[in-house]
Amino acid sequence: MKGMRSLFRLGALAMITALLVVALTVPTAAADEVCDDMLPAVEIKSVTPVESAFTWKADDLLSYGSGATSVYPTGQLEIRFKDVNTTSKITHYTVFATPSDEPGTSKELGAKEKVFKVDRPRQMGSEVTVTLDLEPGTDYQVDVIAYYYSVRISQEQKEQDKLSATTFLSPPFLGAGVLEEYMLVTNQSPADRGVHYLVYKADQNNHTLRWLDPQTYGPFDHKWKKQGDKVGDWEGPDLLCINTDGDLEEDDCADDDGVGITHYRVTVTDGNGIDEYTNMVKMENFSDKDEATYSHTFPLADGTYTFSVDAGYVVDGKFYPLSDKGQVVFDIPDDYRRYNQDQDEIEKLLSEIVNDVGEEDEDFEAFYDSIWNYEDLDDSGKGDDVADITTKDDVWGKKENTQKALQVYLNNLYN
Repeated sequence: MKGMRSLFRLGALAMITALLVVALTVPTAAADEVCDDMLPAVEIKSVTPVESAFTWKADDLLSYGSGATSVYPTGQLEIRFKDVNTTSKITHYTVFATPSDEPGTSKELGAKEKVFKVDRPRQMGSEVTVTLDLEPGTDYQVDVIAYYYSVRISQEQKEQDKLSATTFLSPPFLGAGVLEEYMLVTNQSPADRGVHYLVYKADQNNHTLRWLDPQTYGPFDHKWKKQGDKVGDWEGPDLLCINTDGDLEEDDCADDDGVGITHYRVTVTDGNGIDEYTNMVKMENFSDKDEATYSHTFPLADGTYTFSVDAGYVVDGKFYPLSDKGQVVFDIPDDYRRYNQDQDEIEKLLSEIVNDVGEEDEDFEAFYDSIWNYEDLDDSGKGDDVADITTKDDVWGKKENTQKALQVYLNNLYN
């Protein structure tokens, strides 16, 4: 009898084992399968670029963000779609964001399709909103498909139901350049107080906001990649291909009809959210001898203000934004007393930045792998003309090397 019971146990165990094997292999075998009785296509309500205006903390901005990797989201799209109103089992939705073939050249530069999984909402038939982190300045076509685990159970959107939108470019970097005489804001008059991005002149109540030239320091997604002398040979993010009618050029990305960024908009908002001051600053072509720093001065009374800069183009006096906003909240005059930078602090800051970039730090891989790395800097951070600089004399003696280091350091925040 004991022998018979043992045989029965062995047989039962073998059957259970076989069932487990089948159960574990069924999902794998069903991967990429399509349901025979398909649900209707998911209704996409809207695809909208998100102006992800983040606000710098004043102390973070003093060190240009401390060189952290991918801290700030850029290139965001908000997708709104309706859950299929059915009791059919839907485990999740998959959102596909595919770079358009035209217009623009983001896809040619390496922008790839991104796929996002979104859980089904608890309330059947409700609206779903999801924000995608994508490449800045890139035109994306969006598709949403319902899934039951790995099996696709809804039809694809028809051509007339497909929606697309173009993400904003990254926000400009606030701050001054790397030349000693331009970084220092307290060397002439005791009435000048502030940091490398904001100057307070107590005797006149005038305040100067500074931001870096994207053509020199980035964000690199603001820049053209020049393949030749002809304008038509330039490449860049899709959004740089905008024309004065607000359309993306389909035939020639660098058309003569007003392309890309023409102006920067400076806005000062008070503590109640009311715009105190706004002005347009025309984009310049800086030479090697220039400081490659924009600035604008405005009168303000004491108080708490948000200072912001975004990039865009101007037609008939109206500004059309192409980028997110770079902004910082600052209290006049108290924060000038807290954050005033002297010569030694500025020199130490730039020396640390150069040394960090000169080392092979894995934190910078995000920049080296970026499709916007037009400079083709290598994974050591040195590239063709960035030397390993370790002394203060070298920092001030080799302006180009310091600029290269700051380029990597800053662009690493977004990419």
